[in-house]
Amino acid sequence: MLKEGQTLAKEEKLAEAIDKFKQVENLGGSLDIDPEVGKLVVDFLLEQGDTLGKEGELKESLQNYNLAKKINPELPAFDADAWARG
Repeated sequence: MLKEGQTLAKEEKLAEAIDKFKQVENLGGSLDIDPEVGKLVVDFLLEQGDTLGKEGELKESLQNYNLAKKINPELPAFDADAWARG
């Protein structure tokens, strides 16, 4: 599934790729993704998470951020106060 997700991401089918990565995560698999693919996916997750948060979908927003953090552990810790201030 990880390889399928990476292939989908390279084809810019990011929502589908993220579904595959979520499946890998739910099965306890490693999210060791090619760095180039990881950047595309993380950027998409963060953008989508921001949109979801602004729409009041806080749980889904946080899930996106947590998945992005698992793909790229270098991301800063989530600061709910800063996020709430906009």
